[in-house]
Amino acid sequence: MRSRRGKLDMPSVEVLIAVCDDHIDKIPIIVEKFKSLGITDIRLMSTIGIITCSVEESKISEISLIEGVSCVERSQTFCLPPPDSPVQ
Repeated sequence: MRSRRGKLDMPSVEVLIAVCDDHIDKIPIIVEKFKSLGITDIRLMSTIGIITCSVEESKISEISLIEGVSCVERSQTFCLPPPDSPVQ
């Protein structure tokens, strides 16, 4: 798939990023570093030190190298059957 600029679009993945306890007060700085990598869809849970975002798979290793990032994990999706389903 090509973007409007003619570049190939890389598939995005949802990731969950844990921030080190001693860097929770520096989350705004960490977010700015994400933005410098071109990541714009950023959601914060600052009180618990969690950041979620959609990123190109190739950027996951770059994110993990940012100071204050404890770990980066791909988000998981679960689908449950409806409550009246015979399988529970």
